[in-house]
Amino acid sequence: MTTFTITNLRDHNTAEWLQEFAELGLKVRAFDYKIGVTNPEQTTKIVTWGLTLNTDFWLVKDQNQKSIVRLGAHASKNLKDTGTIGFFEADLTHPQIEEAITLAINTAETWLKSQGVKSIAAPVDINTWFQYRFSMGGGGPRFKWEPTTPPEYEAHFKRLGYSNFAHYHSSTYPYIKILFWYLGFRPIQKSYKNLIKQGFTLRPFNLEKFLEVELPVIYEICNETFKDSLMFEPIDYNVFKMIYASALQSYDFSPSCMLLDENKQPAGFIFSFYDGDFLVIKSMAIRNIHHGKKLATGLIYHSVKESFPRKTKMAISALVRSGIMSEKIEQSRQKGTGFRWKHEYVLLKKDLP
Repeated sequence: MTTFTITNLRDHNTAEWLQEFAELGLKVRAFDYKIGVTNPEQTTKIVTWGLTLNTDFWLVKDQNQKSIVRLGAHASKNLKDTGTIGFFEADLTHPQIEEAITLAINTAETWLKSQGVKSIAAPVDINTWFQYRFSMGGGGPRFKWEPTTPPEYEAHFKRLGYSNFAHYHSSTYPYIKILFWYLGFRPIQKSYKNLIKQGFTLRPFNLEKFLEVELPVIYEICNETFKDSLMFEPIDYNVFKMIYASALQSYDFSPSCMLLDENKQPAGFIFSFYDGDFLVIKSMAIRNIHHGKKLATGLIYHSVKESFPRKTKMAISALVRSGIMSEKIEQSRQKGTGFRWKHEYVLLKKDLP
């Protein structure tokens, strides 16, 4: 029987420990799942920030001092009695991996319980501003911006008492051109015209001065719009800035835009980017005062329209929570466009005794 040891970052706060934690995902994942791993540099930044909060991190090693499991746990100050477990990676080839995973999760649960936590969501890397959810398969290519996890990860958490909490998905609608028209896009073009008729206008992001000009406004709108979303927690502006600065280095966000009201004041935004031959509709938010004016679909049409000259193959509605209004908007866009594929994801939950 293998003897495991488990250590945490607060008791072993060395550069070597943190490097081992940050790199473990790339070391243990099978090739098909490496695309879902946050790069070590980004993981290090998030973990370092997490240490300033009520967060802890663990590594499990076998008798040969080989790290085979990592995970982190966070006790929320904003969500009553709620905690998260994330950063989970495990060497599924190890013969006693089930025992090691059980030790890691039980240790995290015991710590969370000591912090007053009664309900745990998993997997969540501290909070939902960062990577979360297990993937559940589906056709089509995988992308760096979506979670891609081995099915065994979800199975091990369910073995230890976790159950489905919320479902999410990404789905596509292809660009099918007949003469001068794109099949299926006329309804959202109508929404765009209605947006303009109401006195709203759209302008591209100032990408050269994005962090200085655009991001403070986006931060304000996000905190207003998403405050009632599942598992939402506000984060410090500097951390928010770190997230978006990293994204700007990775993708072309030129199809994004700011929504302006009749007084030319920011009323919302859409975040879209190109990933190869795909347009990815990542997120959008509209100030609460303008809800009910059917503006979201018009925002989407702006991004789609910007992508037409690029000969884009299809658009992706990314990481939508199933069963909410965003999904209904998405379904209306897909009518008549020849739905292609769908990726599904799940967030789990466990109530502590």
